[in-house]
Amino acid sequence: AELSLPDFGDYAMAGRTYRYFKGDVLYPFGYGLSYTRFHYNNLRLERRAVPGDSVRVAVTVTNTGPRQGDEVAELYVAAKHAAVPVPIRSLRGFRRIHLLPKQSRILHFTVSPEAFTVIDDNMRRVPLSGDFDISIGGGQPDNSRPATSNAVTTTIRLQPDTLTAGVFPPRPTVLKGATRDLSDLDIRLITLKAGQSLHPARDSADHLLIVKNGNIVVSGKALGPGGAGLFGPSMLSVSAKTNASLYLFSFKSRSGSDAKRNAPPFIRNWSELTVKKTGKGESRALFSQPTTWLKNLNMHATTLDPGQISHPQHIHRAEEIILLRSGQVRMHIGDKYIPAKGGDIVFFPSGVPHNLENGDTGRAEYFALQWEP
Repeated sequence: AELSLPDFGDYAMAGRTYRYFKGDVLYPFGYGLSYTRFHYNNLRLERRAVPGDSVRVAVTVTNTGPRQGDEVAELYVAAKHAAVPVPIRSLRGFRRIHLLPKQSRILHFTVSPEAFTVIDDNMRRVPLSGDFDISIGGGQPDNSRPATSNAVTTTIRLQPDTLTAGVFPPRPTVLKGATRDLSDLDIRLITLKAGQSLHPARDSADHLLIVKNGNIVVSGKALGPGGAGLFGPSMLSVSAKTNASLYLFSFKSRSGSDAKRNAPPFIRNWSELTVKKTGKGESRALFSQPTTWLKNLNMHATTLDPGQISHPQHIHRAEEIILLRSGQVRMHIGDKYIPAKGGDIVFFPSGVPHNLENGDTGRAEYFALQWEP
């Protein structure tokens, strides 16, 4: 009705078109009927959603009626809890198909990065972050009118990377933020007095523990300097036998969790690790296994002789963390050289050129950690 529309002199978009109108309408955008019925199900992502990249989804459409017919599948995007004014919904794709009775077809859509942006007051297109609903069906996902097809919805989260390459000194919170593969990475240096216990919050994150100094007991096993433990959600319990400090890594993947992947805890002392001699020093493999949040988490330790480099500067898809146990080295990150010493943590995002160069003053020891989301 005309009373539902803004005043003619009001040039704001609020209340206008299917994108901004919140009221009930007789014929919603995309509305249509058919001589048969169509059912949408199994809407899924075909690859992980990454900020600034296109999003690929697929859905199954079935003609559940008695007649053959044409259907126009419509894809809508809606930002949830946006901090700035955004459309309620936007049509971002459609596909016309013809289906025989009981016939099904899988439709594939690619949603461009532009669908997850907004024009600001300075007429610049800026990306949005957070949760987005992607809906596919024969009309608007919130259509209350009788229809001959349904709509299905899935929610994705686009979270920008907040951590960049660099060397981070030991402190209570060494690193905290998001990466390309991890929605949450939290690395802390925790100090315990003899007899003090540590029980991390009962969250759903995976945990990695590495002892810096002192002696602790983890799940009934004594660990000394260089000892490490890998634990699934709510599995970690620590008590200090002496004054001690330890690094505690907590992480969640952007790809989501899978409790079926959770393996038994890994707990080893430095002295229990198998030593392999190399042309540059020594290597110690710790683990390579799935976790609740990762398809695979790999960690090894390297002892580098004086004057040696870890390897020629290179890049790889996997993100990487280096924890220096001892020594004075310099990190070659991109075109910069950054000094690092025992206790420091180094983070390499995906695709960043890097290597480690040891000086001539003595051996350097470090843990290297990579993961597959």
